[in-house]
Amino acid sequence: MSSTFSNFIDFFQEFFQNIFATNHTKNTNFYFQFLIFVRVVPKVRVRCWFVVNKLCIILIVLFLFFLPSFVEAQTAGYSIERRLLQRLAWTGDDLTFRYEVVIEEAAEGKYEPHFQDFTHDTFIIVSLPPGKYRYRIIPHDFLDEPGESSSWANLEVLRLLPPEIEKVTPSFFYFEKDAAYTITVTGQNIAPEAEIFLRTLGGAPILPETASISADGASASLSFKTDQIQSGDYELVIRNPGSLETSKGTITFAARTDSLPDSPMTINISAALAPLFPIYGEAYSKNTVVFPGTAVRLGIYTSEISVLHTTGFEIAAGYYTFGKFNGSRTQHALIIELNLLARKELLNQKMSLCFRFGAGYTMPIAADEHPPLWETLNANTGVSFQWQIEKPFFLEIGIDYAHRFTSPHSGAIKPWIGIGINN
Repeated sequence: MSSTFSNFIDFFQEFFQNIFATNHTKNTNFYFQFLIFVRVVPKVRVRCWFVVNKLCIILIVLFLFFLPSFVEAQTAGYSIERRLLQRLAWTGDDLTFRYEVVIEEAAEGKYEPHFQDFTHDTFIIVSLPPGKYRYRIIPHDFLDEPGESSSWANLEVLRLLPPEIEKVTPSFFYFEKDAAYTITVTGQNIAPEAEIFLRTLGGAPILPETASISADGASASLSFKTDQIQSGDYELVIRNPGSLETSKGTITFAARTDSLPDSPMTINISAALAPLFPIYGEAYSKNTVVFPGTAVRLGIYTSEISVLHTTGFEIAAGYYTFGKFNGSRTQHALIIELNLLARKELLNQKMSLCFRFGAGYTMPIAADEHPPLWETLNANTGVSFQWQIEKPFFLEIGIDYAHRFTSPHSGAIKPWIGIGINN
């Protein structure tokens, strides 16, 4: 091993003598330094190699650790400083060789120099950050002597902010002859020069007949006419200068079917299975989970008074079979209810949600004896889903809750399913 290493050193000694023969003193010094490095400090050389490796690994880890923060900072800075190009143009003449453009920026009640450049064209492209400016044009003749300057012209650059839509009301319309549909939009950063329009998927923009935007950019009011709209779903789009836009959907325009009456009133008549499930109180017979019952409902809706889409009232009568009390025969009762209705129609009147709230009265029927708690008032609330299978038939599924003013109070839930007809 030692002989091999000595041969290696002898080879490099001869190699350096041949190469550096022209500058003996300088090359000899370099040669001896090389020998000292190879022969005297091999262990130091190995240790230095491991130290350098460790330093490289530490530097790489630190670089990867700080890289995301650096990239994020650069991206954030770009979004804040993002600006458009502005084109300033003026009318020139044939006696002008070039134009001097001077732009000053308003700062603390006075104007300070911001930009100065020359151009041979009658326009110049600049990129100014948001702020207020003034500029003037100074013509220079063919001797490059300045001529009479133009008067100062004011210029304001607005900050680029994407619009935000928080709410669009209403979101559902029926077609009416010669009607105007008004849509109110609330949000933020709606520029005074913003374009606001309706759009279907892949369709052309539908611009409103009239549009007004509040001074603070927080709301807008749009008006459309019947001949601009077709039946279907639309999204509302707001596009600020600089092509910054946002959208919100869905706004539905629905055509009333021919089978609908000319009258704004709709009448529903239905029959349903409606079992009663006690949930608390002692007004019902003990050890009974459910009481069978049926119900008949008559509902009348009108679009003249609208809470969701249509509003109305309902009269419902239910016949129920209760358990035996004190060994008597099975007891029966009739429950009469009067409810207020608010209905929200879905999918062009094919489906709807109905919310109800009202009061009822329970009375016994042909009972030899019955608990004194039976004849009571109760408060009702419920919700149902209606599906118009085929005019005039519909299917309705719902669940109601009744609180009876007994002592102590009692209550029950009533899931039900029924079928009915409407006009």
